[in-house]
Amino acid sequence: MSKELTPESLTQLLSRSQQSLGPGLLFVWGPHCAPCKALAERLRYYQKRHDLPELWRLNGDAHIDWCQQQGIRQLPELRWIEQGQVQRRLSGIISDAELRAFLWPPQLPGEMDALATDQPGGESFPSEGGDGAFDPNIPLSIEAKVSAVTAALANGDDIQLATLLQSLSDEQSRVPEFQRARSWLALSQAFLPLSSYLSDAQPHDEHLVHRLHRLRDGFFELGRRQQWPQALDLLSSHLTEVSVLNASASLTSVTTAGITSESDNKTDPTDNTAVESANQVGQVREYEAVVELIVALLDLVPDRRAVHQWRQQHKHKLAPVRR
Repeated sequence: MSKELTPESLTQLLSRSQQSLGPGLLFVWGPHCAPCKALAERLRYYQKRHDLPELWRLNGDAHIDWCQQQGIRQLPELRWIEQGQVQRRLSGIISDAELRAFLWPPQLPGEMDALATDQPGGESFPSEGGDGAFDPNIPLSIEAKVSAVTAALANGDDIQLATLLQSLSDEQSRVPEFQRARSWLALSQAFLPLSSYLSDAQPHDEHLVHRLHRLRDGFFELGRRQQWPQALDLLSSHLTEVSVLNASASLTSVTTAGITSESDNKTDPTDNTAVESANQVGQVREYEAVVELIVALLDLVPDRRAVHQWRQQHKHKLAPVRR
């Protein structure tokens, strides 16, 4: 059983739940989020077989401001709530073992191993299979899984990719190809802007958000085609553009400071210093946000030698990003 909520109805529900002992599961999802769909299917599966709390669903894509206020950086996010308070949370690409540990947390050392075989939650989530779909219950070699992940990336099949990644053991998850695929899927579903210093972004940042999405989506399109040199060229182009903005903002800042000093702090009603200052902040913020996204995208490029060379070539433009 699940209930669709808005931030307002959730607040009302939580205020009422403070008077009761019944826990609830808050599932923050998005209609275009492949990991969200995979997690929803597994939650339905476990709800049919176990006595789970009521599931509350909230569309994060429709309430981005609320998600930013709540510190939700990627979808899906699952929260266990008791007496109106969040007791634990889980987000991103969630493996079946992680989900079972979240729903039935081990109380003593060694109980985590028991979750793999014992009830409740011990059974593996079955794949529907068929039509060439990946079935996690059929053992595959690492090489076969790498090939399957590569194919899912090339086809843009995020649901298939999420299913593959959720089937990996902890040891398999450390394979570089799988780590990059996990980062790829997480970044493809992440809210943009990514930076914490953009959490207070105003409506005039629409241009910045558009730039970040254009950069990410263009990079992903080239990556799916395995056109990594062109993808790196795309990063270079965006980095050059924002570096010019950043240099311009720095020059304007120095010039403005000089003018202020010479004027002995006299107030001029027609002074545009405040406007120029706001523009400088916007330009610096755009530079920092794009650089942060570029750094994240570089981690997705499989040719690490090419990435190293790219970093060396552009190191003078990759100034440290403010945290």
